[in-house]
Amino acid sequence: MESTATSNLIYSSDFEKGEYQLLELATPELQEVFKPGGQSVFIKGLPDEEAVLCTNARTYQVRQVHTSNSMLLISKNEETIDDVDQYLVHDDISNYVELAPTIPRLNRIDELLMQAPYAGTKKDSNYDHTQKLYTYNDILSVVQASESELIDGLEQKSVFGYGGYMRMFDRDYLLGLLDAFFTNASFHSKDLQHITLGEVKQCITEERQGLRMQGLIEDEDLSDPILLACINHFVTDKIGTKDNHDDTVVRFDEAKVCRFLGEWLLIDAQNKSYENWELSYFMKMWKTLSLNLFEPKLEYIEGLYKLTEITKVQKVEQHISYFPVSALPMDPARRFAVLFGAKEFWSAEEITPFLSDLAPKSKERENLLLKFARMRKENDKVLYASRINKKKK
Repeated sequence: MESTATSNLIYSSDFEKGEYQLLELATPELQEVFKPGGQSVFIKGLPDEEAVLCTNARTYQVRQVHTSNSMLLISKNEETIDDVDQYLVHDDISNYVELAPTIPRLNRIDELLMQAPYAGTKKDSNYDHTQKLYTYNDILSVVQASESELIDGLEQKSVFGYGGYMRMFDRDYLLGLLDAFFTNASFHSKDLQHITLGEVKQCITEERQGLRMQGLIEDEDLSDPILLACINHFVTDKIGTKDNHDDTVVRFDEAKVCRFLGEWLLIDAQNKSYENWELSYFMKMWKTLSLNLFEPKLEYIEGLYKLTEITKVQKVEQHISYFPVSALPMDPARRFAVLFGAKEFWSAEEITPFLSDLAPKSKERENLLLKFARMRKENDKVLYASRINKKKK
């Protein structure tokens, strides 16, 4: 007969349940990160936030997964008794930490930087720099995103460095700079699709100088970094500080310009408690704001508005109001609750911009809709509504 090896499991003297935590490295990328000498990783999250783990390139949701079976963490005891191997049990584990890829939480950038937006040298001198202004490292330590994702997010939001801090423009101040450029460029018949950097700067400074002489704006010298940051907000290809030559040709991006103007118009209406615009009137005002230099389209402000139908004297009107995706919860269940609280029915085209940040791929969005919405057809049009039946009053 073959002999059967025998081993004993005994609890170690330092046994304490829950002393250790297992971390699952489910992908080759994660395994590479956690190898000895690999890159640094960071756990980010304020007390009221769900923690995320960030590598240099990706953000991962940190989730605790419970198992039905216990897992014993053991080590072999070097001593044997009666030729029987002994293993020491250090912990009895019934859960582990799972790392799931997730989207970076970039909305915090706006929350931080819009506390003290750049609105000119005079207002800037009044800010408490120790409390309201943030360096790049400050933002990196707080925003739940990898450094690579953060850099992309800062660029998309046209954040610029100024005086050692990361800044965003005050919307009204930026509108003033843009309007000065439009007015002067239109007067001199400049081609906005082929204009030099020097000409753009000249248009802005000349127009603002005229406004100062009329006493319409305060006296202020526009520094070159501020002018460049303004221009980079609206052009197709951004200009780096090393390429900041006046003969560099730039092209103003219709989508970027129109998105900024459309959002400004929606926010301005909301601030004046005039939250709903009749759609055709909004489109007219939007085009007027751009001095008719661009052709506004609703696709330019996707994720910033919602449309509702209002019946007036047996006539149905479409109204538009400010509804930014950046203000919605990141949790899918809460996101859908807010969406269907704001509007009972959404078409696929309307709801997609409000799900793309949670689910960038179409298949992922379909799964979210299947889970949190019910579908119905109306006049050959697919509409989505809440799965939760509202109680009638």
